[in-house]
Amino acid sequence: MALGLGVAGYFGLPREPWIGAGASLILVSALLWLGCRTRSEIAASAMIGLGLVGLGLQVAAWHAHGVAAPVLERELRAVGVEARILRIEQRPGRDRLILAPDRIDRLNPDRTPARIRLTAPDRAAQDLSVGQDVTLRATLRPPAGPAYPGGFDFRRWAWFQQIGATGFAIGPIEVQRRDGDHSIGLSIGLSLGLAVQTVRDRVAQRLRAALPGQTGEVAVALVVGDRSGLKPESLNAMRDSGLAHLLAISGLHIGLVAMTLFFSLRLAFLAWDRLALRFPIKKWAAAGALVGAFAYMILSGAPPPTQRAFVMTGLVLIAIMVDRRAVSMRLVALAAVIVLLWNPSTVTGASFQLSFAAVVALVAFYEAWSARRMGAAEREGGPPRTPGLVRYAAGVCATTLIASAATAPFVLHHFGRLALYGVVANLAAVPMMAFLVMPAGLLGLLLMPIGLEQGPLWLMGFGIDAVLVIAKTVAAWEGSHIIAPTTPLWALFLCIAGGVWLAIWRGGWRWWGAAGLALGCLAPLAIDDRPDILIADTGGAIAFLDRGTDRAFLIGAETDGYLAGRWARPLGLAEFAAVGDGEADTGAPIRCDALGCAGPLDGRLVALSNDSRSLKVDCSRAALVIAPATPIPRALCRESRSVGFFDLWRGGAHAVRFEPGGAIDIRAAHTEGRLWSNPDPAR
Repeated sequence: MALGLGVAGYFGLPREPWIGAGASLILVSALLWLGCRTRSEIAASAMIGLGLVGLGLQVAAWHAHGVAAPVLERELRAVGVEARILRIEQRPGRDRLILAPDRIDRLNPDRTPARIRLTAPDRAAQDLSVGQDVTLRATLRPPAGPAYPGGFDFRRWAWFQQIGATGFAIGPIEVQRRDGDHSIGLSIGLSLGLAVQTVRDRVAQRLRAALPGQTGEVAVALVVGDRSGLKPESLNAMRDSGLAHLLAISGLHIGLVAMTLFFSLRLAFLAWDRLALRFPIKKWAAAGALVGAFAYMILSGAPPPTQRAFVMTGLVLIAIMVDRRAVSMRLVALAAVIVLLWNPSTVTGASFQLSFAAVVALVAFYEAWSARRMGAAEREGGPPRTPGLVRYAAGVCATTLIASAATAPFVLHHFGRLALYGVVANLAAVPMMAFLVMPAGLLGLLLMPIGLEQGPLWLMGFGIDAVLVIAKTVAAWEGSHIIAPTTPLWALFLCIAGGVWLAIWRGGWRWWGAAGLALGCLAPLAIDDRPDILIADTGGAIAFLDRGTDRAFLIGAETDGYLAGRWARPLGLAEFAAVGDGEADTGAPIRCDALGCAGPLDGRLVALSNDSRSLKVDCSRAALVIAPATPIPRALCRESRSVGFFDLWRGGAHAVRFEPGGAIDIRAAHTEGRLWSNPDPAR
């Protein structure tokens, strides 16, 4: 926890710290530890924790500086690009390409990004493959910032992926060199990465060929970890039914693969009696399962949940090989340390947080439950006898309830929606996944090299179809999910502190953590800190929240589904109403004409100016003036708060909140003091 706190602290700082800040903290804590180690055990332990916080801070800083690569500073339209294909993402709409550019017109080589992400023209990516050299024309832009203050920061994610530009390809994509010689001149790491990606793409193609439609896309998500082909309706059904965790390759999937390999190998060794009687076949089977689990992790792309699951599963298998018991909270801690040291940036992602929250809660619960059962067995003279089917159903229900409760604060913080019938859906879907989908998928994967995967993949598809039916049925039930505003960061921290206190301590005082959990979960219900106005970084869309009717309204040309989906999270609403010129039947408090929009919002007059001719009048009468396309002179709007063109240009998306007493709080999404928010890594 101390290591994770240091890593999270680095990403939470408003400005980039000195590169040696973490090392300095380690040195100070070491000196203090030397002074107090013989006097106070508590103080010495606190200094060790402080040193681990410094280690997390230092590791995160080294990682952020180590991946530094050029980032595009301004938009480039219709430029020529020569690049190598690193990845192809097949999506329901247009496919997406991850490219390593060799040359971009109008950019010096030292300013060329290491990677760019492009949306391909319709059907243009179908004849392409990983490793090919291509030429194309594209419009490139710097990676976008958050859609609202406190939202997902795509720039930060792109920084750690070394993606320095995004955009879309224009016209045809011409292949310059076919695969076969694409590894010439590449580093060993990049060559291995291309080889792995080529295998992943070929496996995905075989799965899609055997299982068409969304069945095949779910199979691709389960085997190679690529969910880009899933349609929104399928994803929403899985989320609203509480089955979204089945799509993320994590402990369930790695565990099933390892368990299937372990028992299959052990049974195969048992078939040869001389081998079974003379050699430790159990340890051999564990070693084979470890190799298979590692191969599955590499094939899946090794996302954070899969890394955590492999580390924990690997330690369990190693424990079998050395005759040790490994399932404990220390195992979870060791897995977290390895993942944090390997890739510190994962701590900011939902996958890392959800994965470890669920595992910590489950391990803490089952450790306590096992201790109680052992105590009861000693008192009663033996363990209670319960039918196996009842134990299995109770285990699935308990696991679902505990994991859902542990991850609920993170789900609300990141996604703003929560499934309510997850226990029912998991009780029906998890056995299908455990006993049919994953074993059949593993067998099909093993038979792919000899072309005999059709039978096992048919069984896998049958199971996937059943899981999709379960998801859609449960998601269609009335009240299957709730939509709520995203949990504030301070409330999430309270939940984390309370949950960790509950998990790591043993004894009566562990229940003190329930106070932190309750406060973190209930405080957002009493404190409505939703923004009243959201403004896109381009100024092309503005959202207004009418608290009287609890409805939100969108104004502008860029009111597309993507932006509306992003903005629905902080507002806790499922949909927006559009406001256009002269429309008075939408119930919006804002009215628009050719020059702009104006209306009362929470007792203040708000004016949206689309024309400089209306600025003087708006500034004289409105409490807040928004002019996305016009610079607002300070002398003109002295009596009003304002958000103008230069504010959006410097600060990106904005959020406005009307505070009690008449104050207006305006926050910008961009933080200019971090590496990923500065287009020039050298500055």
